[in-house]
Amino acid sequence: MVGLVFEDKNRNGAYDGGDDRMPGQRVLITNLPATQIIRSMMTDSTGNFRVDDLKDGEYRISAQIPAGFSRTNDDSFNLKITAGQPAPQVLFGISRH
Repeated sequence: MVGLVFEDKNRNGAYDGGDDRMPGQRVLITNLPATQIIRSMMTDSTGNFRVDDLKDGEYRISAQIPAGFSRTNDDSFNLKITAGQPAPQVLFGISRH
């Protein structure tokens, strides 16, 4: 699974050319009811994160929205990981208040 956290400058919920990638943002992978943290990670210097070793199953992935920002698309997604299937890509858009 790969993903990106970005500052959504035009607040349209999509990653566009004028948007900035956000390094140092916390992303969590949990079970579906979000009662157990499976993995916690920070985005790299380019705002990207990557997880290669999840077992087959269903998970919730979420971005922690930093103070002074709000989300411009969903801040969590349900994902199904299945061997042999392409890894899903997840994009989290946030915007300054």
